[in-house]
Amino acid sequence: MNLIEKLGLEKCKQIVDGAPSNAESYQDGYYFRESPEFQFHNGIHGQWNLTDNNGEYFKKRGFNPVSIETIRAAIADHDRTDYVSDIRNHISPTTKVIEHE
Repeated sequence: MNLIEKLGLEKCKQIVDGAPSNAESYQDGYYFRESPEFQFHNGIHGQWNLTDNNGEYFKKRGFNPVSIETIRAAIADHDRTDYVSDIRNHISPTTKVIEHE
C-alpha cells in the first residue's frame, strides 16, 4: 500500500508542513532525528527532547518511522499523477466507448 493511501493526502501534507527543523522521520504523532543523537519532538512544543537511552522506549514499541523525504516524495508523485481526463486513453483498445449527448 502506498503512503498516500495509508495515511491520506491531507495527513501527509500536515506531517510535512508541521515538521520541525531537522526532522528526519515521523511515526505516530512524533518526529524523530537520530543524528547527532536520538531525539524526538511531538510537533507541539518548540524543543526537541533527548532520551537517556538512545530512544529505546520508541524502539521497543515497533519503531519504524517514515522519512520526511519519503513523505514529500509521495506527495510529489501524487501531484504528478495522470488524472483520467479522457476515458478512451485508459481502457482496453477492444472496449467500445458509447458517447451520449
